[in-house]
Amino acid sequence: MKTLIHLIVFSLLSINAHAGTLTAAPVKDLMKEIEATNFRYTETGMAYGFATIKSCVYTSPDIIVIKNYCSPKKDYPAKGYTIISKKFGLIEYYQEEVSDTILKRDVRIDGFPEMIAPYLKANLDGQKLTTINNFLEAMNKKADPACWSTNYSFYVETPEAACYKTDISEFPAWEKETQELTGSAKDWAALIKDMEAKFPR
Repeated sequence: MKTLIHLIVFSLLSINAHAGTLTAAPVKDLMKEIEATNFRYTETGMAYGFATIKSCVYTSPDIIVIKNYCSPKKDYPAKGYTIISKKFGLIEYYQEEVSDTILKRDVRIDGFPEMIAPYLKANLDGQKLTTINNFLEAMNKKADPACWSTNYSFYVETPEAACYKTDISEFPAWEKETQELTGSAKDWAALIKDMEAKFPR
């Protein structure tokens, strides 16, 4: 049986990574990799963290993409993609209609590649949602360093880029790129259009 994670011994795992050892890869590089990759649809089901709306899973040898809010197929006030990659980490693209005038747009690094790579198999193709969910839950419980960039923070009601267990100042290029991306309705719409075209189910 294929498994996504090797045996995790949490008591032996150090999560005190220094920011200088973490990689916040450019979104443009991730999008180029996604565009150049041949994915296959694997299944539709309940992804970790979702209670009522199903997600669609696409896999390739190096990248898994979970298209959230995909089933039942209709217009939802939110769209989201979860991307799992040894090279790029655990990345989220997310948008939500907060009001008639505000579309919240987020890019998140929920897991840096240095943190998640040791727990991913060499070949991710064909991984099942049950195994992927176990991986996502395990990573969530580890609470490793993470960063986010948004055009609208619920806490300050303005754009924000920040991190948890590391400092956003360590990733100036990522902060600049993602703040420009989430701050541009046109550029963000182009990214979502590209993702929708790549993952149409």
